[in-house]
Amino acid sequence: MGSKRSILRVMWQRLTSDDSGQDSIEYALLGAIVGVAGVLTWKLLTERVGAVYTATDSDVQNVSACTPNPGGGGCP
Repeated sequence: MGSKRSILRVMWQRLTSDDSGQDSIEYALLGAIVGVAGVLTWKLLTERVGAVYTATDSDVQNVSACTPNPGGGGCP
């Protein structure tokens, strides 16, 4: 049982002292954060652009519904 503990102790020391993959993990976390921020920004942007487009479309439809009549009639 003592040899298993010493093997585990050595493995734990190697695991905690080895930082060879640290840069890769940091870049992966940074990439994930940038990706999530991009998705959230895209969602917010599409909602706002959609709202502006809908408002502009409604305004254009309201204006174009009332066309002047060359014969003297027209919009109220």
